[in-house]
Amino acid sequence: MNIFEIFVTYKDGFLQGLGVTLELCLLVWSIGIIGGAIVGILSAQYNASFGLIAKIFSTLISGVPVIVLLYWLYYPMQQQFEIDIPPFNIAVFALAFVNIFMVADLVKNAIKDLPNQYLLSAKVSGLRGKTILLKIQIPLIFKQLIGPILLVQITMLHSSIFASLINVDDIFRQIQRINAMVYKPIELYTALAIFFIVITVPLTLLAQYLKKKYAKDYSER
Repeated sequence: MNIFEIFVTYKDGFLQGLGVTLELCLLVWSIGIIGGAIVGILSAQYNASFGLIAKIFSTLISGVPVIVLLYWLYYPMQQQFEIDIPPFNIAVFALAFVNIFMVADLVKNAIKDLPNQYLLSAKVSGLRGKTILLKIQIPLIFKQLIGPILLVQITMLHSSIFASLINVDDIFRQIQRINAMVYKPIELYTALAIFFIVITVPLTLLAQYLKKKYAKDYSER
């Protein structure tokens, strides 16, 4: 049985796994970007209080591998509190939690690195605070962030395969399940690798291009 025949025979499993992976990533991306933007803005505005707490969380999270966080939430935490949370929900929470603080660090740094001369020039020109925010601050910060944030979301996509280890029926788990039946590891895992390459390589190239184009020293403009 070749890879094409395997896909035809087990297409329902592949499609189900792909759907779960895409749903997981869309939730993690949405929650992470929106939540990270909010946390980043608050951290920049209240650096001595909220920003310090966010920094502590960010440092702690960076020291814990995603797979350890998933296992901890799925096994000991549920046993300790005698609760039963679906593994998909745990995966969304864990990955989104990590994503939020990774994005928040980028947002906070982009806000702090925005030169004051842009704001002073705008105020001297008679622009109001709302106009300065919408026409100057947000566009400049957005350009600075779009590439780095895209790279973080690619990392989240790669990390999503760990969800299969806590019984989430994503594409990786479906590949493992099908391989247990037909035992074609070379063909199946090569197909999985190609799937990630097709998605992530264009996104990585785009992110690198945007980062190179926009992430420059403001003083050079």
